[in-house]
Amino acid sequence: NRDKLDAFVEQRIKSFMGTRNYSYDAVDSEMASMWSYPLTGFSWAEFLMEKKGESSLDALKSIIETSARIKNLSKKAKDNGSKLGYNETLFKQEEEKDAKIKIDWFLKSVDINDIPAAYDGFLELIPVFVRYFEKVMVMDEDLSVRMNRLGFLQSVDISVLSCFPNLNKLSIPK
Repeated sequence: NRDKLDAFVEQRIKSFMGTRNYSYDAVDSEMASMWSYPLTGFSWAEFLMEKKGESSLDALKSIIETSARIKNLSKKAKDNGSKLGYNETLFKQEEEKDAKIKIDWFLKSVDINDIPAAYDGFLELIPVFVRYFEKVMVMDEDLSVRMNRLGFLQSVDISVLSCFPNLNKLSIPK
């Protein structure tokens, strides 16, 4: 049975990572990518352990908060039946255009296989998305604008956040 085999392998990976002193939350955040890219998964878990050990966790917290907002709104796009995609001509506000420009920069300029570079690149997205969420009413009354914004965030989730572990599973002290 495939499910039993998957559960067995997942438990073995978790057990192995536990012997290497990875925290349970770093392991859980990486489990989804372990199936496709096991070595990258181990590298991310190690990188996250280092980040969690830093004296200032502000950068990691801001990445977690921003990715959570994008993922939550991306889920609303799926719940509302939005098809993947968006139309840039429907962007009404500068913050929407700025976010699109920065995402294009990230996708063209950042090597997602270089974990520190991907992390630093994501840090550069944070101020743009903080402004985006402060100024842009994603759940606009106009259905076409709302669905376009949700579609954009869904595309960010798929094109950018899918390259990262599930950071929502990380436990960060307050």
